[in-house]
Amino acid sequence: MIRRKRNFKNLALDEAATESVPLGGSAHQHLVPIARGQPAPTSAAPGVRNESMPTLELGVEFKLDLRSEDLQTLEELGAGNGGTVSRVIHLPTKAIMARK
Repeated sequence: MIRRKRNFKNLALDEAATESVPLGGSAHQHLVPIARGQPAPTSAAPGVRNESMPTLELGVEFKLDLRSEDLQTLEELGAGNGGTVSRVIHLPTKAIMARK
């Protein structure tokens, strides 16, 4: 039996969306291989921030003492084969998070 329902919605891609960088092109020219276990080479002294390097902030990192009596369930977000996910609030810090 041959399947004939390919692209039944008649979807198409733009020509601009199909452009790609060729392998070995300019995107990989600045990479320098280093040996495993050795630190990456730096151009500045350790502890000195290069002015051309932007500041990277991924978010506030903090460690909470999470106990189930400090968490209040607000709503159920979803349930599946892996368990139930609920939206909870950590009462001491008022942080809202998801709990599985």
